[in-house]
Amino acid sequence: MQFQEVAALVIFCAVIALVLLLVLVPVSLQLPPWRRGATKWKLRLHYSGVPVVGVLAMLATGSLNGATLAAGIVGDATLKPYGILILFMALAFISTSLDMTGCFGWLVRQQCCSQNMHTVTMLQNERVDLDQRQMWAEFS
Repeated sequence: MQFQEVAALVIFCAVIALVLLLVLVPVSLQLPPWRRGATKWKLRLHYSGVPVVGVLAMLATGSLNGATLAAGIVGDATLKPYGILILFMALAFISTSLDMTGCFGWLVRQQCCSQNMHTVTMLQNERVDLDQRQMWAEFS
């Protein structure tokens, strides 16, 4: 294997691992004040910046050239990445709308009633869902 191939594989694996790490464990760094009396800055490392750094690292090592990068963004006759992004964003919007209207909660209640689940079990499941929502609200 050539250096560019190995570098691309290492960078790809490092980006995936770092994104997973930052999703599970948010990292914040306290920066010292740049002058006396100034407030301390808090730098929060967000997982959305890691892929951009990975692309820049691949460009720096020569694993990725500008033409390939442009083709990956713009696409060609057979591959249209913007279409995939539009589809993904539309599905995320539909899923969020259904969740906010209570459709998923109604489906859970219907499923619990059809399987003769106890109300306590259903309430415990809703409490876990509420705890997860509170946890994700703290991250964003």
